[in-house]
Amino acid sequence: EMAPRAYIICNKTKRIVFVNKAFEELSGYPMEELLSKKYIDHLFPNNTNKETQEYTLLKEKQRESYEVELLLKSKNETNIWVRVNGQPFISEEGVHQGYFFSLKNIEAEKETQKTILEKTENLTHINEELKHFTYTISHDLKEPINGLSGLLSLLKAETDDQSSEDAKQYLSLAAKSVDRISAMVKSLLEYSKSGSDTEAAKTVSLQSVIDEIKNMGIEILPPSIN
Repeated sequence: EMAPRAYIICNKTKRIVFVNKAFEELSGYPMEELLSKKYIDHLFPNNTNKETQEYTLLKEKQRESYEVELLLKSKNETNIWVRVNGQPFISEEGVHQGYFFSLKNIEAEKETQKTILEKTENLTHINEELKHFTYTISHDLKEPINGLSGLLSLLKAETDDQSSEDAKQYLSLAAKSVDRISAMVKSLLEYSKSGSDTEAAKTVSLQSVIDEIKNMGIEILPPSIN
């Protein structure tokens, strides 16, 4: 009677013979209004999931325990999500006597699930927009990068005989930087066209990464020791 979880006891004809105080508070029904009522017809709305209804009926027909999530119809017509655990009563002689049900209010869980689903859908939409943005930007960058690469090639050809060693080195570094940017833009384009599949991990030479960074004129400082 004083248990914090709501309980219903039904006889073998599925009619209510007892509910505890927690169930009265959850549903809004006093026990005297529920006695002899069929719990399914009286407490659960008609829009209960058909598969769930069929599952519970099958389990009860087979006299087996089960757990499902259902909408409980309260006295004020508010539907409340509950997790129902059903346990059959079997006498020592093996005769089925009825069912014992415990119910837990899971409204907060359902609200959390709804929030997570909405946030997931929103994040999916944002990711799609980001991919579209990435495709547009990377596609638009191809033309000026290709133009810059062509101009550097022409400049190198025009001044190759007259340039100092420093100028040649600068042109070479500029050409490498343009090539690297071009490769990055190509990777962005490939990413924007890709689906959810992830590429297999690849082994990368750390030295080659360091060399590329140095060729871009970026200084690599040694780690500091605290």
